[in-house]
Amino acid sequence: MLQLSASSLAVISGGGVNPCSSVEISLDECLELNNSDVEGSKYTPSCAAYNGGDLWNYVVIPESGNIVFQTNSNGGLNDTGIQIWTAQGCFPLDGLACDDDGGNNYFSYINLDGLTAGDTVYIQTWGYGGAAGRFELCVYDPGIISLYESSLPIFIIDTGGEEIPDEPKIDATLDLIY
Repeated sequence: MLQLSASSLAVISGGGVNPCSSVEISLDECLELNNSDVEGSKYTPSCAAYNGGDLWNYVVIPESGNIVFQTNSNGGLNDTGIQIWTAQGCFPLDGLACDDDGGNNYFSYINLDGLTAGDTVYIQTWGYGGAAGRFELCVYDPGIISLYESSLPIFIIDTGGEEIPDEPKIDATLDLIY
């Protein structure tokens, strides 16, 4: 049986210190997080250099079943990791997705689709290598795109949420469906 002390249930700058104390983030919202002076939950994510200092949030999957998670700079940390977990309640956790540098610069970005509307997912964020400071966590619903077949190939370009300027060029991924 898990025993939690009152201090392990504290909320630290927008995020909880473990899955059971996680703080809700609403769709299309960004939270200012600060993992300074946070020990860590000791839940080891499946990517990036985790060394404690993790914060926990949760979100309910929207009707579309699609959701995007990303971290950004707000003048503090310059590199983060993010792990998405599923669970019935807050335990046991099952890793769903993890990212280190998929977003802008060294920030994290995860785009998930085909999830069950109404389910809850837990979001673990941390500073790369145990770094501490402020950063931003954003969650949004990209909606539903219904394109199942075409007489032409379908190209899906993912810029990780970054706008495409005329110059300079940016990094992106390309998926091809035919």
